[in-house]
Amino acid sequence: MKVSQPVISLSTNKSTGIFPLLFQSFKTGAKQHSLILITITIIIACQFLFLRTQPNFLSAGYWDYLSTAFKSTLIFAFLILLIQQFYLAHKMGSASQPTRTIIRIVLKEKTVWIKLANALPTLLAFPTFMFFFAETKGNIPILNPFSWDQYFANLDKAIHFGSHPWEWLHPVLSQSKPLVMLLQLNYNLWFIIVSLMWIIPLLMMRAGPKKSAFLVTTILTWTIGGVVFAIMLSSAGPAFYGKLGIQPNPYEPLLHHLQQLSQTPLFVLQKQSQLWLLFQENSGFNAISAMPSMHNAMAFLFILFGYSINRILGHVLLAHAVLIFIGSIYLAWHYAVDTYVSIALVLVLWSFSHYVANKWHAKFPTPS
Repeated sequence: MKVSQPVISLSTNKSTGIFPLLFQSFKTGAKQHSLILITITIIIACQFLFLRTQPNFLSAGYWDYLSTAFKSTLIFAFLILLIQQFYLAHKMGSASQPTRTIIRIVLKEKTVWIKLANALPTLLAFPTFMFFFAETKGNIPILNPFSWDQYFANLDKAIHFGSHPWEWLHPVLSQSKPLVMLLQLNYNLWFIIVSLMWIIPLLMMRAGPKKSAFLVTTILTWTIGGVVFAIMLSSAGPAFYGKLGIQPNPYEPLLHHLQQLSQTPLFVLQKQSQLWLLFQENSGFNAISAMPSMHNAMAFLFILFGYSINRILGHVLLAHAVLIFIGSIYLAWHYAVDTYVSIALVLVLWSFSHYVANKWHAKFPTPS
């Protein structure tokens, strides 16, 4: 991904201790990413206050997740910066001894640590934001029980010429187990891509409107799509259609086919069973929510971002998004209309975030 390097104008005089440099870089990073941090802070405060005013609010205790997320984020970020510095050393011909080069980068050079300190406030803000997002999502069935599934299923059929979208895909995909496995793999790969698409732009892109707009769009999409719309349009998805007691179930043949594909149940079917059991336990942990599709929303946002960087990255992310869309339907996670609403939402938020970011950085110039 060809992106501009973040500019951090810090003295690297040997007489300057590492800790003053790190602290200065930390403060500069907080100012550079102030729009992102303020957006996250406001949203977290609103979610916290909203949930605490609900009489039946359940907390699933995601503190273990938060601790793990912090560690994973920092490790990912450190490794990305280490790889970047090693690559630069290799290009300059000073990495003939890989082990010694890595040791030098980690122990003697300050660049990795300064860049990590610069990104640290925002790096840790995202897992914190996702902690409160998960807590809110866990309470969706309590705040508004699933009630839109039949409507979305009927709407799907109406706008797709009298057939459910999975029925259009079935003649091709039912003949190829490898294609179904590819859809499943790509769907699971999304979770890694979501993390990297927060960390890599944050570390690699120059601070400014473009960077802020992308990351603010990410936050707003999770909030408005994954919380506000998800509560208003509470639905479980095709995999759980029959479990909601709605009959007839137009997705039963699809689920039966997926069960017959392998002697060992597909991972997606095991995951759907686990999620339904957790939902039935009424523990406050709930990852079931169909409308809108956050898988498709993020995948589409990444297309917009990818093409804003270069065409090759855009093409790769477009292929990923197409497979996500097909997989979301054929693996029974989503109705097609979940995706259509997601795309419309992202387009609106993308435009809004760019407008706000341009205004913000014009009024508050990005410090170097």
